[in-house]
Amino acid sequence: MTAFLYKSSFVIIYLAMLLSLMSCNADVGHTINGSVLYTYNTKLQIFDFKTTNNTMLVDVDKRTGIRAIRPAPDSLSKIDEGKVLLANGTKPYVIQIYDIKDGGFQSLIEGQQPLYIPGIRKFIFKEKKPISDLFISDIDNPVVSKKLLIDHDKDERKHFYVLVSDFEFVFARKDKKAVQLVDARTGVTTSLAIPNCSPVLWRAQLGQLLCSKFDSHGYYFVEINNPRKIEPVDLGEHGMPSLYAGSVDALLYSVIRYEADVGEVKDLRVRYLRTGIDVLLQKDFFVSLPGRNVWIN
Repeated sequence: MTAFLYKSSFVIIYLAMLLSLMSCNADVGHTINGSVLYTYNTKLQIFDFKTTNNTMLVDVDKRTGIRAIRPAPDSLSKIDEGKVLLANGTKPYVIQIYDIKDGGFQSLIEGQQPLYIPGIRKFIFKEKKPISDLFISDIDNPVVSKKLLIDHDKDERKHFYVLVSDFEFVFARKDKKAVQLVDARTGVTTSLAIPNCSPVLWRAQLGQLLCSKFDSHGYYFVEINNPRKIEPVDLGEHGMPSLYAGSVDALLYSVIRYEADVGEVKDLRVRYLRTGIDVLLQKDFFVSLPGRNVWIN
């Protein structure tokens, strides 16, 4: 009997140690299939999560020969798996198509903050002046542009535009009282009853908008057709959303930590939204914020 109890205790201790080790390993690294194209200073880089290869594709500053005013290209917007729209963060603020495979650039038109609208093969953008109307242009014939919204809010700060369907996008009003839904086909704008929301990104699989709270550090998902249905998202005190990986329905986000000899360090984590499983993807690795990165399947 004593021998049996001794053996049973040993097995229990062994299993406990094994489970503990598995739990630790689950949080020191995880692989998902896909890549992220992102801005880093004046560079465009692509990180492959499966191989952990981080490749610089182009240094925009060297290519243009113009000293950067901002630390990174103004914005990125995905056209398809092989091409993106980008706007330089330097004069002359030219909107271009970048081909990921061959590295080629195609200049379209002067402007900034482009957002591709896939359902109509057009893109919205603002002029290079501080207060600008919002324009829309055909990606196949960008010279022909028309005003979509006129001096909306007379706001000198940058609106953050988030695509929520093949034809629609949202942004927050200057007075922070409502989120605006715009149909890019018609220019018709609808105020949504979503208070205290600065749009961050779109969860396509469930049709939810990730909001950043204006009045505090915090995030939540909300259905734009049912604003009362709110799902809080706790990323901790130092968590910042980076991008949504639609193929795995996951939120990638950065977390700040501090090391004595280095100072502030950012790690990249992933949260699988359906299960709530949250694991570390990459230590000491920062992906630029939404609007300056795109997910590539």
